[in-house]
Amino acid sequence: MENKIVSTAYVPLQPPYQIIKYRQDVAMQIGTLIVTVQKGTSHYQIETHSHPVVSYENKNREGMANNQLTEHYFLEGAVWNNVEVKDVTTVCLTDATLTWMDFLDVLESECISTAYTAKPDIDLYWDLRKLGVKVLPPKERECTVLLTVSVHPEESGLSLQSSFSNQLFLNVSVAEDEEDKEHVFFIKEENKWDSDVWKDDEKTWSELKKQLSEYRLIFRDLLFNAGSGRFIVTYETDEPRFSKIVERLNQDESLVNLGFPF
Repeated sequence: MENKIVSTAYVPLQPPYQIIKYRQDVAMQIGTLIVTVQKGTSHYQIETHSHPVVSYENKNREGMANNQLTEHYFLEGAVWNNVEVKDVTTVCLTDATLTWMDFLDVLESECISTAYTAKPDIDLYWDLRKLGVKVLPPKERECTVLLTVSVHPEESGLSLQSSFSNQLFLNVSVAEDEEDKEHVFFIKEENKWDSDVWKDDEKTWSELKKQLSEYRLIFRDLLFNAGSGRFIVTYETDEPRFSKIVERLNQDESLVNLGFPF
């Protein structure tokens, strides 16, 4: 016997709304859809599920029509059918102002809660911007980013990452899957790994460059109205095997730092 929906109820929320996130989806929760289901079993078990009802845009943003569509979604009223309210992450309230470190803290927290080797969802900045959340630029326009190795024995893997305290948060998995042996580190003892399989991995380099390019676009947007100036970044590592990647990053950043004022 199939499951049967017994009842549904929509509970609208009042502002200030919460900005919520689930995986790559970010939206403003404007209500909750409560669905009561009768399980198709001999005992006719009853279950209740609560799903977020969301808006992907701030409807009060100047110049927006009530029926305007975003790239993929209606302005408001979309239901996250496959997501429970209890499973979402609350980022902030609408009309909030986040410091740059607040923003990086969200990126890092999501990586840790999802998987140690997850990539930071840097595009979160643009989603927050559409929802009316303001993010402040970094206080310092120059920083040194230390890239370190984080080992995960339980996953037989590791990641190359930076602390968000240095005004950037980068996280790149350098342990892929079992089919891609040249990128895998086989952990022999706790906090140790087989260096024989390491090489200057182009895949790791490309992912780092992608994340840095995404940050650059954000800096340009943040500093557009702040007058002249540059956001200058240099990179260091405490792990010799990553020295070539750091050298390449600094060579490339030297051109960006000279050629792209903010």
